[in-house]
Amino acid sequence: MKPVSTASSNTAPTTDRASVLSALGQETFDVLVVGAGVYGAWVALDAAQRGLKVALVDRADFGAATSANSQRILHGGFRYLQHADFKRMRESIRERSTVMRRMPHLCEPQGFLVPTTPRGVQRKMLMRIALKMNDWVSHDRNRGLPASKHLGPGQIVSKAACLTRAPGLNADDVTGGAVFYDGQVVNSERLVLSVVQSAAAAGAVVANHVEVNQFIRDDTARVQGVQATDMLTGEAVQIRANLTVACTGPWTARTLDAAGLRSAGAGCDIPVKKPYDVFRAVVLVTRNVLNGQAVAVKGRAAYQDRHEVVSKGYRNFFVTPWQGRSLIGTYYEPYQGDPADVSVSPDEVRRYVDEFNATYPTAKLSYDEVKWVYTGLLPLAEGAAPDDPQYQKQYAILDHEKNNGTPGLLSVVGVKWTTARDVAQKTVDRVGALLDRQLPDGQTAHAPLVGGGYADYEQFVADARARRPESVAADIFDDLLANYGDRYHELIELIAQDPSLGQPLHADAPVTGAAIVHAAQSEMAVTLSDAVFGRTPLGFMGWPGDAVLRRCAALMARATGWDAAQQDAQVQQVRAAYRARGLSAGPEAVHGEGP
Repeated sequence: MKPVSTASSNTAPTTDRASVLSALGQETFDVLVVGAGVYGAWVALDAAQRGLKVALVDRADFGAATSANSQRILHGGFRYLQHADFKRMRESIRERSTVMRRMPHLCEPQGFLVPTTPRGVQRKMLMRIALKMNDWVSHDRNRGLPASKHLGPGQIVSKAACLTRAPGLNADDVTGGAVFYDGQVVNSERLVLSVVQSAAAAGAVVANHVEVNQFIRDDTARVQGVQATDMLTGEAVQIRANLTVACTGPWTARTLDAAGLRSAGAGCDIPVKKPYDVFRAVVLVTRNVLNGQAVAVKGRAAYQDRHEVVSKGYRNFFVTPWQGRSLIGTYYEPYQGDPADVSVSPDEVRRYVDEFNATYPTAKLSYDEVKWVYTGLLPLAEGAAPDDPQYQKQYAILDHEKNNGTPGLLSVVGVKWTTARDVAQKTVDRVGALLDRQLPDGQTAHAPLVGGGYADYEQFVADARARRPESVAADIFDDLLANYGDRYHELIELIAQDPSLGQPLHADAPVTGAAIVHAAQSEMAVTLSDAVFGRTPLGFMGWPGDAVLRRCAALMARATGWDAAQQDAQVQQVRAAYRARGLSAGPEAVHGEGP
């Protein structure tokens, strides 16, 4: 195998969009990664850090599709006890620790309360055994973590304590509670962005809003790259690569269609063969319904997980605290449409609210208290019926030369956010073999990410707070530390140049004007949606109002050069995103009207 030297982590990334698009069209890459969700981002970073010439593109924004649709939990695999799958538990525990160790400013420990019941698998005795087993399997869960991020041991609490934490539970069906701990990615969008930025810093050429239309094939059927379109200008881009890795999530079937592989015939083991290969998952962002508690609430409908050794017979809803609000989910529905058109209707949102209220009546949640609806598509388990959503349990790395006689193309079908880094490392191992390149070992488990370049997190926070400018409020400053890590000073510099940028844009979200300007200038945000959904949580806190969005568009115009009509169009795109999730987005504003 041919040796490859490791790329320098100090390489200056190219973020100017015109230069990026030019580089995409002029270079021949070792690896082109299609899809910049959490899987594609980690693949691009791993490959770039091992010295390969890498390109990464996505049809929308980085991490804006399936990767953005979650309850933001770093799962340690507690639920795999029901499957007796200790291998996956260990993988999940290790990867949970890796993410929390690499980026502690974006992660928090989160306790979950599971009510114990008089009968069934959630009986107190069985849950006590499960907690002990979880503690034993995860004995090294806190190794290398800052003290403030340690995950505590499991514990059983009394019936009174359980009902105090979650007073809306049916007291006749509760005997106590089991508490276990997992991790929470407070801002999963920024974590994916950090991986993408780190890939760029390692030499990868990365671009959002570039859609792949078809594959370039030579006379031997080898994939040699793609024909793509810049979604902002409509300009065609041809990207050449020795190997293409498709990390396209719910678009996998369409990606393979474009490569001519869905009708490959005998010997094809692609796990995406039918029109109903995916199903829709929905998580609601609502007002805080449980005073900051994370609680598993027993669903009313019967449900049988075909992979469970010990089955509950129902699915729990998890209510998770986040940013002063609650995440409620997950709701599953069959889906057979275009992944680009996935949406939720107002009637469906109301049905989800009614279903939760029936399960937890004291919440008295209303439609108007739903702030945002995360929705995305997950891979359907092979053999599952389209009207019985069962998610795929195992990832797949598909070598299409071996499976279909089509060299030059790999597909990655991921199933879990937490373990994406590990799957990406295994993918790049395969890439090295296919390219006949002797690659160094992967570095992503220990190399710093953009924003996480501190050696001691606790000391970093203490030192930063000691240097806080008096002009920046303490809560705003802490929010900058929590979202930007050691890059917080870049926003402090913007605020020093223009103090007005240090003020929150909206009373319900600690997002400043500096965050919007920084998104456009330094974080590859090229649409208003990129900034309010992908770089800040502003859009997830509830409809911010026309005036706030117009203020954001005007701030971004400093970098983008948008005129009044273009700013108005950007605001309308954000409004359309709310309506695609079944939410009210206020009355239509007059075209071009300012804040």
